[in-house]
Amino acid sequence: SPALRAMGDFGLVASSVCLITSTLTFLMGMFVILNTVTQVPLQWKSCDWFEATIPPRHDLQYLALFGVGPGMGCNPVWLSVFNFSPKVLFAFWVPVLLGNVGLSVQVHTANFAFISWVTPTNYCELAGLMLTTALFGNFGHCGRTGIILGGMSLLSCVLCVCAKLVGEGSVRMVQVGSRTQADVELEDRSFS
Repeated sequence: SPALRAMGDFGLVASSVCLITSTLTFLMGMFVILNTVTQVPLQWKSCDWFEATIPPRHDLQYLALFGVGPGMGCNPVWLSVFNFSPKVLFAFWVPVLLGNVGLSVQVHTANFAFISWVTPTNYCELAGLMLTTALFGNFGHCGRTGIILGGMSLLSCVLCVCAKLVGEGSVRMVQVGSRTQADVELEDRSFS
C-alpha cells in the first residue's frame, strides 16, 4: 500500500538526516581539534631532557581552566588539549565522540567496542542521541557552524520522534552506493 511505503520512506528520511548531521558533527569536532593543535606549539629548545618546566604566571589561570597546572611538563598547553580531564573532554572531544556514535548507527566500521553499548537501535534512542548532540556537541562549538549543526540535530531529533510515531521500529539503514535490481525487488516484496 502507498501509505505503508510512505511510512517506510519517512524512517529512511529520518535516518538519512541523522547520518548527515552526525557526519558533519564528527567533521566539525575534528576541525576544532586540528585547528587547536595547529595553534599549540610543542616546546623543544626550552625543555630539559627530564625536567618539568612551570609555565609563566600569567598562563596559570588559563591552564587551570583545563585542569593543567604547574609541574605538568614543559608543554602544558599541549596537555591542555590532550588529557583526560572532564573539562577538556567536554571542551574539545564531545563533538567527535557524539558524531562517532551517530555514525556508528549507519556505518558499522565506526562502531567501536567501547561505544557499541550506547549505539541507538530504535528511533526513540536515536532521538535522544540527536538531542544530546545538539545540546552538548554542537551548540557552543565552532561558532555559527555549531549553531547550524545544533539546529540540524534538533531537526533530526524531531524527525526521529515522528518516525517512531508513524510506527517505525528499528532504525532504518541508509544504503550508500548503487542498489541492485535484486535489492529493489526484495524491497518491493516487503511492502506488498
